[in-house]
Amino acid sequence: MQARSRPFNHNGRALEVHAVPVISGNFVTGWRVRVLENGRPITGVVYNVSWDTAIDAALQEPPADLVDELMRNAQAAVERGYDRLY
Repeated sequence: MQARSRPFNHNGRALEVHAVPVISGNFVTGWRVRVLENGRPITGVVYNVSWDTAIDAALQEPPADLVDELMRNAQAAVERGYDRLY
């Protein structure tokens, strides 16, 4: 699994939503999503989804990409002012 990122601008700041796999031993156990600026977290909020839950959602009909959903939620929370920026 590779990290995912999506850049966006908010109030003149160049930000990115970044999702990284959580690895325990040799296995991916989930995903962690944060909003970054210049590679550093800018909110105190961390979004997480377990590997099992993400796979279960992907196998449903219609399939859902929960990592992408978390990334969209993290961006929306910043844009709507729900998550306070450092």
